[in-house]
Amino acid sequence: MKKLLTIAFVLFFAITLVNAQGSAFSADTEKENVVKIYPNPATSEVQIEIVNSTLIAPSISIHSIIGNKINVQLDRIKPNIFKVEIDNLPPGYYLVVIKEKDFNKTFKFLKR
Repeated sequence: MKKLLTIAFVLFFAITLVNAQGSAFSADTEKENVVKIYPNPATSEVQIEIVNSTLIAPSISIHSIIGNKINVQLDRIKPNIFKVEIDNLPPGYYLVVIKEKDFNKTFKFLKR
């Protein structure tokens, strides 16, 4: 029994290690809809990239740090990359809200 538990532990550790390194089980464990905002901090524009996107028509809005919605130019430059012009915004922290059916996430960026 002790030998069986040891073997099970070693197998579990080996699987966990390979999975953490991203080589063996990456196809099954890739995260969907990972959002990247860059550059951060930014001065003139911000790009919002949704990696492994399953979103068809996400609603993307920019808000001040206190929650007021801000009207900005949002361009879709690739199916999963959006560009936001922030030249005319004063320096400070802003929120990016991305919504679609069962997806609702908020992210922060700094405008210098």
